[in-house]
Amino acid sequence: MLKLNVRCLIMLLFLGISVHVYAETKLLRPLPDSQSLIIENNNLTAAEFFAAFMSKNIVERRYAEMYLLGVLDATEGTVWCDYYHIKTISLNETIYEGLKKADPVFLQKRAALVIMDILKKDLSCKAKNK
Repeated sequence: MLKLNVRCLIMLLFLGISVHVYAETKLLRPLPDSQSLIIENNNLTAAEFFAAFMSKNIVERRYAEMYLLGVLDATEGTVWCDYYHIKTISLNETIYEGLKKADPVFLQKRAALVIMDILKKDLSCKAKNK
């Protein structure tokens, strides 16, 4: 019985379903019986993304990490180099530093576009080869 409960808990966490009803988060959570995570959180500002990315709330931070992974995977090899040349820790550090240093006006733009700008500026294969 304990194994079953642990498996259920792991599955809930994997699906992003909160196990703590009162956990505070700025990102909207999907309902347990729907897949609205993408629909509800697809138009984040860079400031909202950065707040979630740095959050102490693990659920919120995981949502931000999933959002970032989507941007990274969609832009690999076109906007920024690739996973073969750049380590994941370097990607995280570059995004963190870029957002930390960004002008507040820039942070009001859509998060995906700001992340792409940071990646293109700092991690483009073309820039490294020049």
